[in-house]
Amino acid sequence: MERTLAVGELILREFFGGDPRAWREQSRKKANSIRRLALRPDCPFRKSTLNEAVGVYVAVFEQPTLRNAAHVTASHIASVLRLPADERERLLEEAERERWSVRQLRSRVRSRGRSGASESRLAWLDAGMRAVLLLQRSLEDAVAIAGRMGELGPLSSHSRAELRELANEVLHLGTQLSSLAAEPSDTTRQRLSEIRYREGQEPGVASSEAVPSSR
Repeated sequence: MERTLAVGELILREFFGGDPRAWREQSRKKANSIRRLALRPDCPFRKSTLNEAVGVYVAVFEQPTLRNAAHVTASHIASVLRLPADERERLLEEAERERWSVRQLRSRVRSRGRSGASESRLAWLDAGMRAVLLLQRSLEDAVAIAGRMGELGPLSSHSRAELRELANEVLHLGTQLSSLAAEPSDTTRQRLSEIRYREGQEPGVASSEAVPSSR
């Protein structure tokens, strides 16, 4: 816990001026700063781990009683970072009182997500950001699985062949994501402006005019 809090406090202070609101905004420049830090050969943590450390520190800052918790660990707090503050606090208090394991707490969070509340929390975001968050969660799961695979010992030839195919697909996905993340060209921006203007002037025009059908 103390190591996680120290890392989180350092990053929040150095990159975000010690302001949790600035960290939550996650501007591209600031996110790149953490990414560059994670890529340093002397940094032992991944970008997701560094971001998580900040999240744990902010959660403890907002709920100071967690510092003195006998049972709640940094892993417990990390498990509920995506929840609204009031629900996060309630679950952590219950985890401390009932002495839940991290697995038990995560099970409660997953059950909440299956009930549909997880999607409702994302409803205020635009469709693009919802897709980004879903990709981020999937990537975090993939990173965790790949890390555990290193503990399985030598892989079979069939498993290695399948991994090579998967690696090629991941490379292709990286290229696709980079293309989507690129700034639109002036021509593209002008075209989008024209489409928005035309849609504003002609409310009856179908949206398929702006987005060609895939058929």
